[in-house]
Amino acid sequence: MNSESEFQDILNALSYIAKWDELDKLKKAPKEKREEEWNRFWIKQISEPVITTNISYSEFMERYNYSNKNFSGYKKGYRTDFGKIYIMYGKPDEIERHPFDKDSKPYEIWYYYSNNIHFIFVDVNGYGEYVLQNYLEQLR
Repeated sequence: MNSESEFQDILNALSYIAKWDELDKLKKAPKEKREEEWNRFWIKQISEPVITTNISYSEFMERYNYSNKNFSGYKKGYRTDFGKIYIMYGKPDEIERHPFDKDSKPYEIWYYYSNNIHFIFVDVNGYGEYVLQNYLEQLR
């Protein structure tokens, strides 16, 4: 991590999947201890997962970078609803796109078959910023 703002962005993205107490340790680490705490966090993840989604450091960074590259617009990609779900669940098994349906706003459905879950994103304002719909209902 090259800068303080980059570190904060990565911590913010990690907050989607990390347990709060572990994330808090990273946030409170003094700059001189930050790298040590960061490494400890990921080493611990290998032996006793501290992340709700069991992924490695490299997979997390892949998802983070992919989100920023592919979903950025008015805000950084990891902060978009697409980015949040991508970081949490990874690449969808299937994406159903409906950009030009006559009777509805543009929308996408992301399917994760192994989790038996799907997410519906709608371009509410017509500017390409898709918003996750009924997230809590979808987790039931």
